[in-house]
Amino acid sequence: MHEHFALATDAVYGVVLGDLDLVHDRSRALAALAPPPDLPAGWQSYLDAMKVAADNSAQSPTIVDAAAEVLTVGRTCANCHKTHRGPAPTLEEVRASTFGGQQAMDQHSYGAYLMWLGLFLPSEEVFDAGTDAVAHEGAIPQVDPSLLPLEKQVHELAAAARAARDDQERSGALADLLRACATCHERAGARIAR
Repeated sequence: MHEHFALATDAVYGVVLGDLDLVHDRSRALAALAPPPDLPAGWQSYLDAMKVAADNSAQSPTIVDAAAEVLTVGRTCANCHKTHRGPAPTLEEVRASTFGGQQAMDQHSYGAYLMWLGLFLPSEEVFDAGTDAVAHEGAIPQVDPSLLPLEKQVHELAAAARAARDDQERSGALADLLRACATCHERAGARIAR
């Protein structure tokens, strides 16, 4: 299942980067993965649903459409994890195993990643820590003044995502946030290293 997580996470990064080719590539690979040979009973329906969402993401005509489908992949994984007692690291364990930084964009990236993990695991605590990190009001250095409304929107979307109480709401809130990130990156002409 680690390969599933890696491919789904790369697809999320593709959404953030506004790189539809990356989203399509990783989503196709995810949909094509063979099930583990020792797949426990009861997991197949979740795997099938995840593959449908990945296939839909691979065929999405726009980043906006892809964002919703990629987050459906995460929500499907979360549902399986809840039902079958999947990974359940604490917030401290997640923080210890992920990246972070003091610069505002590092904080945005870190927060969005925590939100993704919080959806995927699922962990309300990890998701909320991500929303807090993204909602933090820190100006991004050298931002074009025309992008300040988008930066404000990102902070507001993250703060609003804190109110999400189930996987469906978290998925939608994160999709909205990632769309705003992709729009800002596109308008700024930012090419973010993968």
